[in-house]
Amino acid sequence: MIIGIGSDLIDIRRIEKSLQRHGQRFIQR
Repeated sequence: MIIGIGSDLIDIRRIEKSLQRHGQRFIQR
């Protein structure tokens, strides 16, 4: 469980970084 949660947090951080980079594109849509 702890390992799964940790991986989820890492994925969320990666998604947040990608959103910050391409956030403008998502907002335009």
